Amino acid sequence: PPGWDAPPVAPPGFSIRPIPRPDLVWYRDLFRRVGEPWLWFSRLRLSDDELQAKLYHPALTLFVLSFEGADIGFAELDRSEPPHVELTFFGIVPEHTGKGAGPFLMRHAIREAFTHGARRLWLHT
Repeated sequence: PPGWDAPPVAPPGFSIRPIPRPDLVWYRDLFRRVGEPWLWFSRLRLSDDELQAKLYHPALTLFVLSFEGADIGFAELDRSEPPHVELTFFGIVPEHTGKGAGPFLMRHAIREAFTHGARRLWLHT
């Protein structure tokens, strides 16, 4: 776990909020906008029932990054294998990279991963 005492400071205009039960159309749109340059397709191929089962699972936490009210990125934490947490997806739309949003979102995700007693955070790349 990081030794950070204070929560990360948002760059001007940026904010993060949890989305416990996202609308599937909204989620697919954000997933596509964030992941298209990286050839993300896994969640786009799922049926509504399959996607809802993943996103609404109590072990999954979705955090959305917004800039001036527009959703531009997200981080997903999967706590289904305690005491380990997987950062399953993390990304920001290309037009907002290089503005400090990535480190802000990553610090938030890391801090949240260790909030509930996690011993390890991992990410497949």
